[in-house]
Formats: sequence, structure tokens, C-alpha cells
Amino acid sequence: MYYFIVYLLSDCWVVYMINKNKIFHPKLYTSIYLDDEDRVNAIYLSNIFDSSGQLKEKSIILDDFDSSSSYEEILLSLNQIEFKKLKIFISRQKKTIDLYRMKGRVEQFRIVSDSLDLLLKLDYRFKIWFRDMESIL
Repeated sequence: MYYFIVYLLSDCWVVYMINKNKIFHPKLYTSIYLDDEDRVNAIYLSNIFDSSGQLKEKSIILDDFDSSSSYEEILLSLNQIEFKKLKIFISRQKKTIDLYRMKGRVEQFRIVSDSLDLLLKLDYRFKIWFRDMESIL
């Protein structure tokens, strides 16, 4: 009985830590434009997949940037922030995978591993984006 309670409490601790540190999926911003009201809008790749398995593009209004900044500077700034978030997210996923591997939680291990694979693909896309952006700047 004691081991069951300890095992259950340790799982609850993992769930608590995940919920305590709310993680927002990183966005890869791809373009920026001004709308009819001179608001800066950004297009980004979301964490939602379409029917063909590709990440869906979404749009967001950026209130923190003024329209006098260059689009390249805004994109670079946004993606640097999101890339840092991605690195933190990947680090947390790796720790979670190690924990599930140690505990022999095969199904949870597989789910988080699949999620990590997708994050690593996004990491690769960020690196390509930064490489391509260097040639523009």
C-alpha cells in the first residue's frame, strides 16, 4: 500500500509541475503586414495540424510593435523570443521523458517522445529560418 501511495504522489507531482509552469507552444513567425487600420499583424505557424499533417498558419495582431520598425527586425525579435521558449520546452520534455523511462511508464514515454520529435522538427525549422534571415539582413 505504501509503495502505491508513493508512486501515485510522484505522478501527481509531475502533473502539478507541468500545470504550475504553464507552457505555451512556441510560434514560428513567418511574415508581417499592416492591416487597413495600420496595425501590425503577424503570420505564424501554430501547434495545430491540418488534414495533410502540416502546421496551420494563424494570424495575430501585435500591439507591442509600432509600424515604423522594419518587418525584418520585428520578425527577428519575435522569433528570437520564441526560439528561447522552444529550447526551454525541449529541455522540459527531455526531463519528462527521462522520468517516464525511469518509472517504466511506456505509454506516457511514447506520447512525450512523439511530442519531442515534433518540437525537434520545429527547432530545425527555426534554424533554417535564422540562416535564411541572415542573408536578408
